[in-house]
Amino acid sequence: TGSMGEVMEGRSAKQLLEDWIQELEVSLGSAAISAENKAAKQGKSKKQKQGGGKAPATQPGKAQQAGAESDEPIAKLDIRVGRIVEAWEHPDSEKLFCERIDFGGGEVRNIASGLRAFYKLEDLQDRLVVVMYNLKARPLGGFKSEGMVLCASDEAHSHVVFLDPPAGAEIGEQVTFPGIQTNPVSPAQVQKKKVLEACFPHLRIGSDGKAEYKGIPFTVEGRGVCTASVAEGYAVS
Repeated sequence: TGSMGEVMEGRSAKQLLEDWIQELEVSLGSAAISAENKAAKQGKSKKQKQGGGKAPATQPGKAQQAGAESDEPIAKLDIRVGRIVEAWEHPDSEKLFCERIDFGGGEVRNIASGLRAFYKLEDLQDRLVVVMYNLKARPLGGFKSEGMVLCASDEAHSHVVFLDPPAGAEIGEQVTFPGIQTNPVSPAQVQKKKVLEACFPHLRIGSDGKAEYKGIPFTVEGRGVCTASVAEGYAVS
C-alpha cells in the first residue's frame, strides 16, 4: 500500500526503483568502507607489534623533547659578549654610567648601567661584559640605552658586580644554555610577551660563582661558563 500511495503522490515506479537501488548502494558502500577501515586498523596494529609502526605519542623522542625545551623564556633572549670601548659618567644622574659597547662586525651600541655606586670609571674601560642584546631601546636619564649589561646583586642591592664571560670569549659570541635551543625574538616581542619578567626569577648565581637559569649555566660554547665573584644565591639582572 505504501508504494501505491507514493505513486499517487506523483512518484513513478521507475523513480521508486531507482531510489531503492541508490539506498542499497549506499548501504553496501558503507559496509565496504567499514570493512576497509577495520582491515587497515588490524594491519597498523600488526605493524606496531612487529616494531614497524610509529612510536607511541606518550613517549616522545629526543628531538621532540628538545623542541619542548626551546619554549623556555630564556630561549627568546639574545645574550652576547661585548667589550666596553668607552665609558663616561652620565651628566644628569649620579647612578648611571654611559657606555659604548663593541659587539664586533662594526656593531657598537650605547648602553647605560646603574653602577656608579659600585665601580670607578676606569674599571669599565676595555672590560668584557655579558649583555642582553635584543631589548627595545629606552631612555635612561635622557640617554638612549640599547641593551642591558648583566650583573649579579644581593637581595638588598647593596653589592653589585659584573657578570664575567669565560676566559677566551670574544666579542659577539652568543651565550647559550645547554639543552635549550635558543630562538631569539624581536625586541618588540620580548616586551610584548614579558620575557624578562618570566626569566628574572630564575636567574641566579649557583655554586662556584656560575651564572645559571634554572640551574643551567650561562655558556659560551667552546669557552666555558659566565661567572661572578659573589656568593651563591645572588640574583642576575
